[in-house]
Formats: sequence, C-alpha cells, structure tokens
Amino acid sequence: MDQSPAPQPTTPLATSRWSRIRAALSRSLGRFPWVITCCLITAVALCTTIEKNESTHTHQWALRIALTSTLGIPLLFALSMAQERLGKMASRVPLTLCAVPLLLSFFMLLPENLSEAPQIVFIRWAILLAGLHFLTAISGHLRVSEPNGFWHFNRQLFSRFFLATLYTCVLTAGLEMALVSANLLFELKLELTFLHLLILMGFVFHPIFFLAGIPSDLPALEHETEHPRGLKAFTQFALAPIVAVFTALLCTYSSKILFSLSWPRGWVALPVLLLAGVGILTYLLLHPLRSRLEEKWASWFCRNFPPALAPLGILLLLSVRERISSYGITEGRYLGLVAGSWILLWALFFALRPHTPLRWVPASLALLCLVSAYGPLSAASLSKNSQQQQLLDILSKHSLLHERHLQKPEAPFQIPDADYKSLTSIIAYLGKHHGPKTLYPILPSSDVDTAQLELKPRPWSHSYSANQTARSLLTKLNILTKGDSSDSRLNWRAFSLAHTPPFAIEGFSHLTALKVPSPATGTPKEDPIRLHFSKDSLIITLPKQPPQEISLKHLFESLPAKQPTDNSNATPIPSQNLTVDWQLDGRQFRILFTELWISTDASGAKAATRADFLLLEK
Repeated sequence: MDQSPAPQPTTPLATSRWSRIRAALSRSLGRFPWVITCCLITAVALCTTIEKNESTHTHQWALRIALTSTLGIPLLFALSMAQERLGKMASRVPLTLCAVPLLLSFFMLLPENLSEAPQIVFIRWAILLAGLHFLTAISGHLRVSEPNGFWHFNRQLFSRFFLATLYTCVLTAGLEMALVSANLLFELKLELTFLHLLILMGFVFHPIFFLAGIPSDLPALEHETEHPRGLKAFTQFALAPIVAVFTALLCTYSSKILFSLSWPRGWVALPVLLLAGVGILTYLLLHPLRSRLEEKWASWFCRNFPPALAPLGILLLLSVRERISSYGITEGRYLGLVAGSWILLWALFFALRPHTPLRWVPASLALLCLVSAYGPLSAASLSKNSQQQQLLDILSKHSLLHERHLQKPEAPFQIPDADYKSLTSIIAYLGKHHGPKTLYPILPSSDVDTAQLELKPRPWSHSYSANQTARSLLTKLNILTKGDSSDSRLNWRAFSLAHTPPFAIEGFSHLTALKVPSPATGTPKEDPIRLHFSKDSLIITLPKQPPQEISLKHLFESLPAKQPTDNSNATPIPSQNLTVDWQLDGRQFRILFTELWISTDASGAKAATRADFLLLEK
C-alpha cells in the first residue's frame, strides 16, 4: 500500500490572490484592449527615444509616435466607455475606430524634427491632452442624465487613479533600488535600464491597474448612496482648510486694492488659480453631502464658496488684462484669460443655480481646451497675431515701417532702451514659440534667410538664449540700442573674418567655440568658462583658475578706422588681425575672433561689446 504523503493543496489565500490578479488583468485587457495597446506603443516609443541619439531619424519618429499615442490613451478610453454605455445603438459601428483618423491627422501635422520645433507644438499637445482627460469624465454619461451616477463614476475614477499612482510609485521605488544595488554590486552599467523601468511602470503597470477598477455597471451607480469616509475626511480636514486660507488671503488683498485704487499685480493669478482649482474640486467632492442634515458644514461650504469665488475671478481677469494691455497676448496670458472667464461663469452659475448638473463642468472644460488648441480663437493664433502687432507698433513708432514691412535702415539706427528690450523680447518670443516663419511677412525679403538662421529653434541638447539670438538679428538689421547714457552717442562697428573655415589649427589639441556675452559655458559637473568684456580687454576665467585679463588694444589698432562704403553689416578682416595669443601656467592659448563688435564713444574711446570666437589650446 502506497504510504507516500498526499500533495499539499495550494493555500486558499494564495489561490484567491492570484485569481484576483488574473481577473483584474482579464478585465483590463477584455474591456480596454485598444487603450492598453496604445499604452504599450507609448512605452516602446519612449524607450526608443532614450536609446537613439536625438539627431537620428528613428528618435524623431519615435518621439512623434509617443506624443500621438499619449493622446490616444484618454481618447480611446472615452470612446470605449461611450461604446459600453450606448450598447446596441453603437454596436454596428465601433466608436474606437473614430480615433484612428484623428490620431493620424495629429501625427501628420507634427513637425518632422521635434527637437527643433517651436514651443507652440508642445503647448497645443498639452492643451489637447488636458481636454481629452476632461472628456473621459463625461464619456459614460453623454446621452443619459444620472447626476448621482455621474458623481460616483468620477469619484471611482479619482480614487482608482490615486490608488494606482500609489502602488506604481511604491513598486517602482522598490525595483529601482534593487537595480541600484545590482548595479553597484555587479557593475552592470544599467543607466538606461532605470529609465526603461520607469517608463514601463508608468505606461504599462499603472494603466492596467487603473483600468481593472473601472466600474462596469454604470446604471447601478445612480442608486449608490455610500460616501467613502476617507474621501470625506480628506476633503474636510485637508482641502477645506486650504480653501479657507487662500480665500482669506485673497479677500484681504482685494480689500487692499479697493482702498488703494491700484490695479492687481500679475502674480495674483497663480494664487487665484490655485484657490479655484482646489475649491472647485472640494465643491465637487462634497456635492452629495450637501443635502444630508448631519453634514451641515458641507451644505454651508457648497452654498457660500461660489459667491466668494466670483469676485476673485474678476480679480484674476483684471490682473491678466493689465499684463495684456502692456505686453500683448501670449499663450500663458491667453490661458489665464480663458481660465478667469470660466471661473467667473462657474461661480455665477452655481451661486444662482445650485442644482446645475455637474457634468457641464468637465464638458465645458473639454470644449474650451479644443477651442484653445485649434482655430482662429486658439492660443497660438491670438498670441501670434497680438505679438506681431506689438512688433509693428514699435517699428512704426520709429518710422521703420513701410506697408507693414520693416524698412531696414542703411546705417546703424539707435532706439531707446525700453523699445529695444521690447523688440528683443517679442522677436525672441515669436522665434521660440512660433518659429521664425512668423517674422517673414514683416522682414525685408533680403533678410528672411538671416532670420531663419538666427531664430531657428535649437535642439534641446543645445544651450542657447532666445534673447541673444534676437539681439543678433536686430544687430544685422541695423537696429541698436542707445544704451543707458543719453549724453554719448555710440558709434558701432562690426568686424568679421574675410574668409570662412577651415582654419589652420596645427599644434593645437583643443578647440572651443564661445560667445561674449553668454551664459556660463560648461557641463554641470565641472567649473564653467566665464567670459565678459571690460572696455578694451577680455576677462576670461578658466576652470579652477583666477580671472585672466587679455588686452585687445593691439587688436583695435590693427583694425581699419574708416567706415566701409558698402553699408555691409561687418567689415571683412584677415584672420591674423583677429588673432590674440596668450599663456597661462605654461599652457598656450589662441583666440580667433570670427565676429567682433566695437563701440566708440564721443571721446574716441573704443570698447568691445560682443564677439564670437574660437578658443584653441596647445
């Protein structure tokens, strides 16, 4: 008779745990296959972008795919929920197919090289992403009116998202620590693995965990009466005190404005937006409790917060209006204006009609995001037109405009500092946010190529100043600033090399391209090279060395004194007249100026103002 022990059955607890995991995974994949597919595409595309060099075609394609598929995640989720709710009405035509032409259109409209794309591309993407997330809030209640079901559906989305985020953060931190330990112990060189793990946890684990908890029986939520105690405590003891503090602070500031009769400052927009965001979220979370007799504080908050927010919405609009009237519209001010208008309307609606359906809150926000992203009333269109008009007004003020085109002065033309700074900031803004093409209708046709070269957005890996490139363009357009001194009129001259590279660099081992003035140059891990002019000297500070003063007097003396007759931007000079040699602790250096600007005041004193040069070391 066989006396071998019987196999031990699997413990019920382990069986239950693994069965729940399998069931959750099955629910996610079964209900939202296209959403998870889109998440996987995003994860693969992002992993590809960090593997490939920024300048490669593969990197740019992967980045475009990642931006597009990121938009597809909330879009496909919203369409899937709408498909479930419509049931038989939408069974013949899958709504998720509608996402394909929309996403393909967005992908085709993206620039081929996103590393050099103007910032409006990413601003528009962020606005669309926000709008699609607002769309998910109403996706299950587009054709039905279930106020209680709508609140409980979004409450579960809210709770599930934060629970998924908590699990993802804890699990990711643990796995990252394990990778750090393995990397230190076995010297595995896992630098990119850390980023890969972060991407996979954020775009694979997090959405699967989140989607597993989405309620499937939406009509049953209309009869739900439970209000989670944790959510109530969070609202009562965390959000409500924050709203009270910000409301008291801003009401006090509003009283100060009324008594002093002064316009609100621009920075007041941030606390008002924070108050509106936290306060409206608190209002929405407390909405079901306002009718319960035992929750009088919730009823008091929902009754008094909208009237208290209305004047603060006016305060926000006044502060944004003050900035727009002085400096024109930008994307940030446009969004502040839209947000202020929406906050004021929300406060008035819920103060006068407390029973306004809550689903109009995300619906109106989704519509505003769509209008702000595309069309004649979008942030891009209005901000570009406003800044172009500001530019035309300044040029017209100094008689530099003819039929809405810049009339380039034949000789250097000086304008006041304030107008020069405004021109610089406007050109820098248009070039960085909208691309150099926005200046083509204004510039003379002969300077279009110059604008394209100067204002072309640089790759993200390159450090550059948009204001510096704008000043360079103005200089080549013969528009200069008078400077701080009104008594001395400066005479500006530009000198450049008479021929283009290649240059002879025999005997030198290192070459660095530098600009003056410029931000600190160098990597964060080492001391940067610091540069500035002091009249007729160049002050250069090398890493871990004291400042060195390099005299340029002999260079000034070798330059021609006469102004060229061809009105060119820069006088061509042989390379030997733009070369300076110097030594430091046995190290030999050579400076070769490729472009040098010199000013001469009324007394005849010369001073270097800006330069591009090559620093060579033996």
